[in-house]
Amino acid sequence: MTGYCPPRGWHCTCSKNTGGGSRTEKAGTGRPTYGTPPMSSTLGPTLKRIQIWQQNLNKSRVAQKDLINSDVYKNFDLLVLQELFIDSYGNMNATRDWRVVYPMSFLTCDHPIMSVMLVRESLDTNRWAQLSIPGTSDLMAIQLNAGQGRVTVFGLYVDCHHSTTLNMLDNYLNTHRSVVLAGAADHIFWCGDFNQHHPLWDEDRNKHLFTVGVL
Repeated sequence: MTGYCPPRGWHCTCSKNTGGGSRTEKAGTGRPTYGTPPMSSTLGPTLKRIQIWQQNLNKSRVAQKDLINSDVYKNFDLLVLQELFIDSYGNMNATRDWRVVYPMSFLTCDHPIMSVMLVRESLDTNRWAQLSIPGTSDLMAIQLNAGQGRVTVFGLYVDCHHSTTLNMLDNYLNTHRSVVLAGAADHIFWCGDFNQHHPLWDEDRNKHLFTVGVL
């Protein structure tokens, strides 16, 4: 996981282990659709701290149930998950402590959902909103109003066979800079399973791991 530092006076704690809005059902599918709640002018208390848990569930029902039924909701505000377990209705199961936020293409994309966010139910919905990133089930984002500025959290799954998700993220950032980085107090976090590695992320003594023979 990687990201920029939060604004002054703001604290973000991220942990790695390895939408809000009205709920309706699409006719004949039993699958929920979620409206994207705009951040209104009626705001709750200013956010001073946000804690994020990021995890690849490896499509494991057991791992997913273990996480969802734990007391993680007491200490974390966002769960940014990849390779989640989808039930026979095409949904992710969650307890009442969380609002499940699916990618914008949840109901129309033919590919499996690989990225999802859970927002703690007690987090004021006037303080956050999902950003529209259509055409993918691997990339999504929500934006929080932190008072001092906006904090955008991207959840992404990068397939090890191609860089489509990274290219979409790059394109979104280039074409929506005014949305995510309008001012000096705005910040971005990327949270996800990148299925990639870079020499700069490792110690010099591990350079042999990046030779052709090892790769």
